[in-house]
Amino acid sequence: MNKIPVTLILIFLLYSCTSNDKRAELEKLKKQHADLTAQITALEKELAGTDSGTVKKKLVETRVLAPEAYAHFIEIQGKIESDQNIIITPTAAGVIKSVYAREGDIVKPGQVLAEIDDQVLRQGIEELKTGLDLANQLYEKQENLWKQNIGSEVQYLQIKNQKESLEKKMKTLMEQLELYKIKSSIYGTVDEVMVKTGQSAAPGVPSFHIVNNNQLKVKADVAERFSKSVKEGSPVVVFMNDLNKEISGTISYKGKSINVLNRTFSIIINLNGSDEILPNMSAIVRIKDYENTNAIVVPVNVVQNSDEGTYIFVVKNNGGNKTAYKQPVVTGTVYNGRTEITSGLNSGDEVIMTGLDDIINGMNISTNK
Repeated sequence: MNKIPVTLILIFLLYSCTSNDKRAELEKLKKQHADLTAQITALEKELAGTDSGTVKKKLVETRVLAPEAYAHFIEIQGKIESDQNIIITPTAAGVIKSVYAREGDIVKPGQVLAEIDDQVLRQGIEELKTGLDLANQLYEKQENLWKQNIGSEVQYLQIKNQKESLEKKMKTLMEQLELYKIKSSIYGTVDEVMVKTGQSAAPGVPSFHIVNNNQLKVKADVAERFSKSVKEGSPVVVFMNDLNKEISGTISYKGKSINVLNRTFSIIINLNGSDEILPNMSAIVRIKDYENTNAIVVPVNVVQNSDEGTYIFVVKNNGGNKTAYKQPVVTGTVYNGRTEITSGLNSGDEVIMTGLDDIINGMNISTNK
């Protein structure tokens, strides 16, 4: 009789014990799985209201849908501007001799706001006048002699040329004299005086700020992706937060090129004058780029999303009970907390508005109606 090695016997016994342990563990896990499955099923039935005698129905608020007007707006930041919001600068250098305008004064084109000391130039003009008077006397005498055929033509032409030359110089000096007057170039209100008597002035240095608010406009930059939907004549609403004021209007001008730095194009909305609206105020421009007067619209928070897609809970009658039902939908644009539903819902559908986090598909509910 062959003897079986002790080592083989030990290995066989160890394998048998390990196999029995795994079978026992597998049976235990299967029992746990069955118990959990039964518990899950029971809870789902309970939440869905199948045991209506013991579970209270979920109370929700609903709304019956009806077509309504819906519009989508593009909102961008803009700024109030005025073409007649200008800085007046001197046209000559010197010392301010007199300041005639004050803040708040209403001025018109050509009105003198201040004068620069022109004493040196006036002295030159007086000297030139003396020379011009003499030239005129000599010219009159020579002209009389020339008419009498006395004297040479050269003398006559020399005196005439001298007189005309001095007249041109006088005209130039008088024009230069006007440069020493700082004048308004527009109708408007003096908003700021930047010079004082005795202060030095020079071309290019600001002296007066004049504003005319009768012709205001809003300028804003719009992203190029909206270039197709934004057009001249598109309706807009301009909102000035500081004034808590809205003004309706239309786009007066749409830019003809795209800014390569920020990929935008400019728009301009002309406004009527107002004492409240001031240049350089900020404004929010709302441009209407879409409108539907017969739309199905719901609040944004009503729209739900899952791996299966977008849906909304609606109310269905099920054997006399009201049931929450997942209705797949297709959404459109969103604006001001409202979403347009382009497909999936119709007028007359009853949509669940509150308690959405606790609702599951097929749950029995009670409504506020």
